[in-house]
Amino acid sequence: MDSDDITSLCASLSIDHRDGPVQILNDQLMVKDGMEIESVSGNTFTFHFHNIQDLERVLAGGRWSFDSALIAMEIPVGKGTIGSLSFNQADFWIQIHQVPLLCMTREIGQFLGGLIGMVIDVDGGASGDCVGKFMRVRVQVDISRALKRCLRVDILGDGLDLVNSQI
Repeated sequence: MDSDDITSLCASLSIDHRDGPVQILNDQLMVKDGMEIESVSGNTFTFHFHNIQDLERVLAGGRWSFDSALIAMEIPVGKGTIGSLSFNQADFWIQIHQVPLLCMTREIGQFLGGLIGMVIDVDGGASGDCVGKFMRVRVQVDISRALKRCLRVDILGDGLDLVNSQI
C-alpha cells in the first residue's frame, strides 16, 4: 500500500471532527431530541435545539463546561446580533459557611447571596429552613470579574464576622 492508497482511504472517512464534541455535549446537556452546534467565530457558537423543553432544561440546569472551559450561554434579545451579546453571566450554586445558627434563614441567604451576585434561589431543604453545615444559594455572577471567596459581614451588629463562600 503506497501513500496514494492511504490518502484515498483517509479522504473517504466520513467522521467529521465536530461530531465527537457535539455528541459529548448532547449527552452532557441531556438533550433528548438533539441539537445542532454551529461555529459563528472564534470561540462563539450557536446552539439550535429541536424542542423548547430541551432549551429550557439546559438553561435551568446550571453552568456547563466542555474540555475544562466554562460554557456561557445567552439567549439573544431584540434583533439578536452576536455583537450585542456579552456572555459574561453564569449561574452558580454556592455554599456559604460559618453562618451563625440564628441566621440560617432564607432571608439571610438572600442577603448574603446578594453580596456575591443576583440571587436566583435559596435552598431551604425539605423543611424550608436553611439547616445544616452551610447555606446553598444559587447566584448569577459576572464571570468577567474575579469570584468572591470570602465575605466580611456584620451579621449581629457585634463586629465583623467572616463568612466563607465556596463555588
